[in-house]
Amino acid sequence: MYLVGNGLLVTRDEERPLVENGAVAVNGDLISRIGTTEKLRELFPEAEFIDARGGIIMPGMIDAHSHLANPLLRLFEGEEPMTRGRAAAALLEKTRLDAAVAMLDCSNITRVSALSCLRHGVTTVFDLSEICWERPGTELATAGSAAVAGLRICASAAITSRSTYDVCTALLADNEDMLAYLAKADEKRCTAAYGLYSPSTLSDLDLDRCMRGKPQNAGIHAIVSDDPADDVICSRRYGKTSTERLYDRGMIDDKAILAHCTCVSESDMDLIKSAGAFVAHVPYGDLMSGAGTAPVGRMLEKGIPVCLGTDGLTDPLEAARIAIGVRRTAEKDPLLGAGFAAEMLFSANAALVRKYFGKEIGRLREGATADIAVMDFRPFGNPDAAKLDEQMITMMSGADCRLTMVDGMIVMRDGKIIRTNESGVRERAEKSIVNIWKILHHIEEEPDDWECED
Repeated sequence: MYLVGNGLLVTRDEERPLVENGAVAVNGDLISRIGTTEKLRELFPEAEFIDARGGIIMPGMIDAHSHLANPLLRLFEGEEPMTRGRAAAALLEKTRLDAAVAMLDCSNITRVSALSCLRHGVTTVFDLSEICWERPGTELATAGSAAVAGLRICASAAITSRSTYDVCTALLADNEDMLAYLAKADEKRCTAAYGLYSPSTLSDLDLDRCMRGKPQNAGIHAIVSDDPADDVICSRRYGKTSTERLYDRGMIDDKAILAHCTCVSESDMDLIKSAGAFVAHVPYGDLMSGAGTAPVGRMLEKGIPVCLGTDGLTDPLEAARIAIGVRRTAEKDPLLGAGFAAEMLFSANAALVRKYFGKEIGRLREGATADIAVMDFRPFGNPDAAKLDEQMITMMSGADCRLTMVDGMIVMRDGKIIRTNESGVRERAEKSIVNIWKILHHIEEEPDDWECED
């Protein structure tokens, strides 16, 4: 049993949002009691005490849209000439990576990002793998590597027609097999969504195959309207927007996660709202792609649940700050506060994870899942909950995390990963990066003086 105390307890529970000098008692994988440190130390004298040292004790953070393999795979970006345009070059780069990245390489790379998430106080990630393999079990193996590191994950493999018909068939099977396996297996920290790449990369034939193959109770995790070209292509070829193509097939429902939504129209937003779907705002990914930014303010006005994803950044607090800057720029409002970013990160993300895992996650209260982060941050003054959110979003960083607990299990403490050999993970990932580089550059044998280029 653990007792995490001597800090400002931020519960995200409306009935008791803040507890000064608070503590949380953890028994197994659940929270058994919250209260003041003094009272709980009297009630549970036998518990191992974890001293927050006056910092913030809060629920573990949630990343609503990520590509865990992407941070290291971005080392290979920019190698394709742009003579055919940005979209064509990006598609060609992805196709080359499809052929170069082996299952083991992706698992090794994914685990590095999973550990980075845990180091930043993230306990749950919704991952969408963008690499296309014609190898069975790939995404399940990748999800397993993240779960072994201690991370809770909702995994999905992005189905696309950008490669061959056989590869698309393999991706369909990978999603369906993973969903079927996880539905039967007793995996507390793994679940799955049905992954889709941008609808502009899916033919009607393959999208119909997706519709037929998706289990009725499974939600989709799809990239939607992340580039103006996505809707232009869909409109010209199919006479519908990306959103309309998915909606008309019944694939947008109250479990759907629609990532980016950079170029959605008013009518698209109305369809999303009517279905009760989640939008995953990804400000970092939108800036990196240069395609624009989602109309977050308009979506929030319509009552669409807008979550926050990092796109592989692994620090949701950093993504929240980017979201503020992006929206201020888009709306030309330098006085826009951080409240909407806090709502996305702390409320909408928690609603999403509860929808998929069926557990009380994202709140600290009796009976809730013991996902906890201890942050080495002391707020200024004596703020109420709203003002505290402003300080946490604008001043706190994932690097301030001192302890991460998932399902009552300590996975990171004082900067050290507990249950995984981090140096071994890094060593295997470095070897995988070299393997991919050699394949991309057609190097059969490594020269004696070979060095990785900067």
